[in-house]
Amino acid sequence: MTGKNVMGSGKMRIASVAAAFFAVALMAIAAKPEHTNVIVIMADDIGFECYGCYGSEYYKTPNIDKLAAEGARFTHAYSQPLCTPSRVKIMTGKHNFRNYVTFGLLDLSQKTFAHAVKEVGYKTCVAGKWQLSPGNAEGPFQAGFDEYMLWHLELNGEKKGNRFKSPLIFRDGKKVEGTEGKYGPDIATDFICEFIGNNKAEPFVVYYPMILVHNPFDPTPDSVDWTEKKSKREPLDRFGDMVTYMDKVIGQIVAKLEAEGLRENTLIMVTGDNGTNTGITSPWPTRGGKIDGGKGKMIDDGTHVAFVASWPGTIKPGTVVESPIEFSDVFPTVAEVAGAPVPEDLDGQSMVPLLKGDESNARGWAFVDYSRSGTPPYRHFIRTPRYKLYSTGELYDVPNDWMEKNPLTSPETEGVRKKLQSAMDKVMQGHPTEEEILKRLGGTRKMNAKAERDLKKSGRKKRNKKNTSIPIGRGNLTTEPQRLGGDGVNLRRLPLRCQRGRWPIAFQSAPGKESRSNFRHRCVGRRTGVCRRRWNPSPLPPQMGCSRKSEIGNQTRSELNKHGGCQSRICANLFSESPCL
Repeated sequence: MTGKNVMGSGKMRIASVAAAFFAVALMAIAAKPEHTNVIVIMADDIGFECYGCYGSEYYKTPNIDKLAAEGARFTHAYSQPLCTPSRVKIMTGKHNFRNYVTFGLLDLSQKTFAHAVKEVGYKTCVAGKWQLSPGNAEGPFQAGFDEYMLWHLELNGEKKGNRFKSPLIFRDGKKVEGTEGKYGPDIATDFICEFIGNNKAEPFVVYYPMILVHNPFDPTPDSVDWTEKKSKREPLDRFGDMVTYMDKVIGQIVAKLEAEGLRENTLIMVTGDNGTNTGITSPWPTRGGKIDGGKGKMIDDGTHVAFVASWPGTIKPGTVVESPIEFSDVFPTVAEVAGAPVPEDLDGQSMVPLLKGDESNARGWAFVDYSRSGTPPYRHFIRTPRYKLYSTGELYDVPNDWMEKNPLTSPETEGVRKKLQSAMDKVMQGHPTEEEILKRLGGTRKMNAKAERDLKKSGRKKRNKKNTSIPIGRGNLTTEPQRLGGDGVNLRRLPLRCQRGRWPIAFQSAPGKESRSNFRHRCVGRRTGVCRRRWNPSPLPPQMGCSRKSEIGNQTRSELNKHGGCQSRICANLFSESPCL
């Protein structure tokens, strides 16, 4: 072979190899998904102090710690103080004063991030704890989810049932059979993994409001007393087991993504819905060696939660974000990642720039507003990593006053106060009046004693009691302050907190006495011991009660719901022979 031929054949081989590499590169590019999946995980009742990546030396969370190490950890993420307010805010992207109804209920007319991504072809599912549409199997579908596996639906007249061992769980409206001896969080996690496998070729969003780590503090399948619960174990020990198991099932979801080749094009966000249960005191390296659970409180322990995000190839490993975020930021983030239009009426802003390490346009503060029942007055605060200002005027240096015992009053802090007040004023520009909130809720309600005290402190004019309307249900139902005819029912004696869903049910008993348990049942399932007055066995006025079997014939729940005083939460608990008119 001549030199010329050798050179020619060599060039051909080089060209062939180059062509092969080029073809492989093209195949790799073609194989790379054009979409990004999103998984939003929100654990139940767990503050920032329960994660290793946030400094805990007691709890074991290796899978979440790994996500933080490979992705981003937000040092200042703030939830609402309680679960339902957080769930509404994270799903709808709006401050509670705009669309919150009451505890345990989501206004299903609101647009959620699930609706937004479905508009651009995403598949959606939700699993875990619901608690947002009692008695309504269609609720999760109406909230934008294609499939669900949920506890706490209260369907078919059943109460919420167990959440952990042998749980009462529903899949797409049907009761899941064969759960005896099984663990609720495992069932929910297996469903999510199944959903991922079934939809791996299409874009999807998974919302996982976890069942863990809410009380009761029961053994997990990995606990030493799973088979036979030992009463001598301390609640903190079992709670620690639950935190570890929470981390374990999150690791299972990550492993499923890796097995399906979806890890690099999936954004995972992990957080908690509010502070830890008040019955739990967690060991902590600083702050006096412990942090008390602050669930339900506006202080740092009740609203400061973990927030970890992992998105391989997009988030630089080890990213730490100091800029404050809040739950209204989740909706616009999910929408932007999915390529869906971000509604203009949202209160949050996308965290995508923060995830990519750009904090130049960060908001710089987080806003929280809270009313458990949804009625005025709301409490509000706005905060930076250091300072926290309430709408009532108190300013705190949080890192140096965790329990908020010493409000700042020195002239040196006036600059901070003015800056935060200016930001709060902008947020509160769209705040509805008390009357507007009550009108949105569907009726008027006399404010309780605490609300009256808060009203005085705020300097606003107190309402005239003579003109105060009495709460009697949804719709435009009103009455004289003294009474609502029929059976001598004095509405002034209605205990305002004897309700579940804003409808007062109990009043002073006349002829009979009933057991506390039966009385609480008649208070529409209220379980907190606030309904202290006896039940009047005489029929309720028609506007206040509803019954499946009415005096004018059998009516379905949907028919009852057409009337102003009824809703599935109320009609699911039958207590009156009066029709809902």
